[in-house]
Amino acid sequence: MLAILPFGFMVTLNFFRFFTRLKDGRLFDAPTVRYLETAGKWWIVLGVVQILTGLGEVYLFSPRGFTVSGDAIVAGLIVFFVAWFFREAQELQEEQELTV
Repeated sequence: MLAILPFGFMVTLNFFRFFTRLKDGRLFDAPTVRYLETAGKWWIVLGVVQILTGLGEVYLFSPRGFTVSGDAIVAGLIVFFVAWFFREAQELQEEQELTV
């Protein structure tokens, strides 16, 4: 269980940074999008670590009754997909600012 804590902390930290930038009105800045992408990547890693620690616990303590849940991986992929939309919007905004 302690192996999962650093990964959960990194997800939370990047979401905190992302929402702080949103609060400051920097919606389509490069660092804002980067924080969201990073949170998605860490969330995917968190899901993989949860599955691996769950498999380790089942192997050590009870070989029956283990179900694999990929909820964190799916959530990370969704966040990463939303970050892709933000990246596209950022590029459109930069392009529009260059057009007179």
